Amino acid sequence: FDGVGDNSDLYPADPAESADSDLDGIGDNTDNCSLVENVNQRDFDFDGLGDVCDSDWDNDLVSNDIDVFPFDFFEIK
Repeated sequence: FDGVGDNSDLYPADPAESADSDLDGIGDNTDNCSLVENVNQRDFDFDGLGDVCDSDWDNDLVSNDIDVFPFDFFEIK
């Protein structure tokens, strides 16, 4: 009863899911990175954004690509 016909619904038994844009086996509504494959759903900083899509893993406001300690909020240089 999710409004998507069972023939088009990747999750016909789940009324909360119907699509999987990145084809990682996790429906878009629960996927924390719905456009990039992220099977493990890892989210180091628990901000709701999967690590593969998160440009700041430790939420220290320093981008991962220049953060010497990308997994340590207290260290940035």
